[in-house]
Amino acid sequence: MDGADAKVYLHQPQWFFLWFPLTHISPSGRRNAEQCFEVTVKIGCGAITDGIGQMLYPYNEGALVDDVERRDRSWFPSSEPSYPSRGSYTVFPNMLCSQFMCYLFEGHGLYLGAHDAQRGVKSFDFTSHGTGLALRQRLYSGVDYGENFVPDYPMHWCFFEGDWQDGADIYRAFVEANLPPKMKKITENEALPAWYQDSPLVVAYPVRGVHDMDDMQK
Repeated sequence: MDGADAKVYLHQPQWFFLWFPLTHISPSGRRNAEQCFEVTVKIGCGAITDGIGQMLYPYNEGALVDDVERRDRSWFPSSEPSYPSRGSYTVFPNMLCSQFMCYLFEGHGLYLGAHDAQRGVKSFDFTSHGTGLALRQRLYSGVDYGENFVPDYPMHWCFFEGDWQDGADIYRAFVEANLPPKMKKITENEALPAWYQDSPLVVAYPVRGVHDMDDMQK
């Protein structure tokens, strides 16, 4: 990739590949216009169709995709962010709830995650690529023209054995070790009623826009 480099480390005991992009946002060219660093992993024979292969994808609260063509026919297909915004892109934090995705195949998995404790803007997506898949990670730099983009967090790639829960546990371990400031467990949150922690149901209501905070009138 022009004007880009990376530091790569092998981390034990989980045998993660950790890499840090080191890229120069040049005065001209595509990367300058988008202000991003993009890496695509191509899986040559990993098509997701007819029950072969799955993607654990952090769409909304999380989705297990077993047919990439059906996903492309849905209202949330693979898409490129553009202006003006449609408000539903493959971007975290937006329609994606987490900073990782996993490819799953016959009891094995490939984990691709960004372990960013500050939770900056990123894009994760996957598309068909011949008889296989293309898995895309895109980091938005936020730097000015001519500056270097050197994030202070690593990208984690690793293989694992198991199902989607084993892949999700990798990201969960990172999240629990890097909770947002002032986050409290339900049992420690004095603002909640006592019965809440004993409820067998999850009571949650995401605030989405100003109309969620008033009488909902347009």
